[in-house]
Amino acid sequence: MTAKCFTVLYEKYKDKIYQYSLNLTNDSEVSKDIVQDIFMRLWQRKDEYHLINNVEAYLMQMTRNEGLSRKKRLFYKMEYVNFCLSNDETINNHDPVIFKEITTIFIEALNTLPPGEKKVYIARMHGFGRLDIARRTKVSKFTIARQLTLASKKVRKHVKHRLPYPLKEAA
Repeated sequence: MTAKCFTVLYEKYKDKIYQYSLNLTNDSEVSKDIVQDIFMRLWQRKDEYHLINNVEAYLMQMTRNEGLSRKKRLFYKMEYVNFCLSNDETINNHDPVIFKEITTIFIEALNTLPPGEKKVYIARMHGFGRLDIARRTKVSKFTIARQLTLASKKVRKHVKHRLPYPLKEAA
C-alpha cells in the first residue's frame, strides 16, 4: 500500500469508523483514539494490504473488535474500582496501569478535601479506628465519624466524575 492509497482510505473511512466506534463506546475521545489506532495498525500492515478482500468490512471488524475490547477493559477496570471503594480497602497493585490511573485519581480526590477531613481519611486508610483517630487528634469520636462520612462522599464523588464510566453505588 502506498502513502497515497493510505490517505485515500483514511479520508474515505475515518468518519464512518468514528461513528461506528462512537456507537460502541459512547465516548468521543475514545472513538477518536480508536480511529487513530485502526489506521495506525492498517499502516503497520501495509505489506499485507493486498490480502484484504473487502477493505470496508475489514476496517469495521477492526473497529468492532477494538471498541469491544476497550469496553471490556473498562468494565474490568470499573469492577476493580468498585471493589476497592466498596470494600474500603487500600488499592493494591494487581495491574500496574490500572493501579497508576486509579491512584492518580484517588490522590486528586484526597487533595480536594479540607485538611481535617484529609487527615482523618488518611488515618482511616492506614487502619486506625474512629476511636484511635479521635484520641490521636483530640477530637470527639462524633466529629471524626462526621468527617469520615463527608470525606468518603467527596472522594467517591470526585472519583465518579473523573472516571469515564459510571460507578455503581457501594453496598
